[in-house]
Amino acid sequence: MSWSEEDLYRKARLFVTRAFYEVPRSDALFPFWASLGLELLGRAALAHVHPALLADPSQPDNLLYALGYEVKAPKSVAAKAVFSRCQRIIPEFTEVERDRCMALQYHRNEDLHSGGLPFESLPPEAWLTGFLKSCRVLLDFLGKSLEEFFGEQEASAAERLIVEADEKVTNDVKRRIGQARNAFEHLGDDVKAAGRTETEVRLRLSDASTKELPCPACCSGGQLDGELIRLGEPRLRDECIVRERVYLAVRFACSVCGLSLVTHEELNAAGVGGQFAIEDTFEPMEFYREEFEEAYFEPDYGND
Repeated sequence: MSWSEEDLYRKARLFVTRAFYEVPRSDALFPFWASLGLELLGRAALAHVHPALLADPSQPDNLLYALGYEVKAPKSVAAKAVFSRCQRIIPEFTEVERDRCMALQYHRNEDLHSGGLPFESLPPEAWLTGFLKSCRVLLDFLGKSLEEFFGEQEASAAERLIVEADEKVTNDVKRRIGQARNAFEHLGDDVKAAGRTETEVRLRLSDASTKELPCPACCSGGQLDGELIRLGEPRLRDECIVRERVYLAVRFACSVCGLSLVTHEELNAAGVGGQFAIEDTFEPMEFYREEFEEAYFEPDYGND
């Protein structure tokens, strides 16, 4: 058994080659082999960080195997954990990507472990573009190209499909922004004021992963939600401790005009996607409170 990045990538490429070059597009084996290749590509992405990310945590021996020790019958994590972990470690692998990948895996599991035939009624247009987008995110993380993975001809077709899908999203978002702007222009001042008040309240009650951002449609303050990517190292500035939190934008909502953007593609098309950072400033004692308390306020053992 091998959990090496190179072996997992080669096997993923083997299965994708079977899907794209050895069976007709109308054949149920087309999405079947593609689903297997996608899971292995996700596993290669985890191994790219460290094979320990593939170890099933239920048995300590699995982690030992990932660290290079001889172990009998090591067990790796299930596909669901693979894509959940990809979401945590790859900024561009969003919740949408995770759900997109898992949809194929659910079909694959039903195909292998039940009497159902889910791939028989799954046309390429229902999954192929999303599959290619997810592959591109994982390949970018691995430092690979679509051409290396799919071959020159299929990579060219894949790029066209992805570009066309992005253009469709962009046109749809532009249309919705125009509709929201038109709706805003017909709102009364009292309704606009109520919407701005609602946004202020929502921002006040939201957690630290939210920031205010001008709405692309009406320029009112909207709510941009993010998923934490990483915490920066604490730095000293003007006798205070400063630490940066970096987020990936995942949702935008405007309570005034009603514009709502809920996918990575939609946010990028509207110009509010990508990453954003929020800085926190602490007094040194506040930042290191736990360390200070442990060092100087140890309990009196035996006197309780």
